[in-house]
Amino acid sequence: MKHSDINTSGSRVDLYTMRALDVILIVVIVLGSAGWLIASSLDHRERPFDSKEVLIYQDGVLTDRLDVDINRALPLLEGKMILEIRDKKIRIKHSNCPRQFCVHQGWINFDGESIICVPYKTLIEVQSASRPVVDAVIY
Repeated sequence: MKHSDINTSGSRVDLYTMRALDVILIVVIVLGSAGWLIASSLDHRERPFDSKEVLIYQDGVLTDRLDVDINRALPLLEGKMILEIRDKKIRIKHSNCPRQFCVHQGWINFDGESIICVPYKTLIEVQSASRPVVDAVIY
């Protein structure tokens, strides 16, 4: 090793410099990713003409199927929960469960979305005539 190969000044040594092809490659990757995300989100939009229904499971058993075209409030579990359907959206308007996670879930309207109330062992799920566009949602 020669003495001239050692950087004794403490200054930074650039091991790699950006070239024009590197910049072009980065731009192509960023634009391709953005295009894919936009196309993916447009494809996953709600289809307005799909017929939808709400499936209500209590303790693992399907207890009811409701059409989302009719606005209504429906008591569940002898009034312990109130399910509201309005403008083709569904929510739990009221529940006597301790932490109110099902109430705080808010409105659901896309195929495959669900509201779960663990204390009352209740699942409310939106189902469409076509296959679901999303198979899982993680928060």
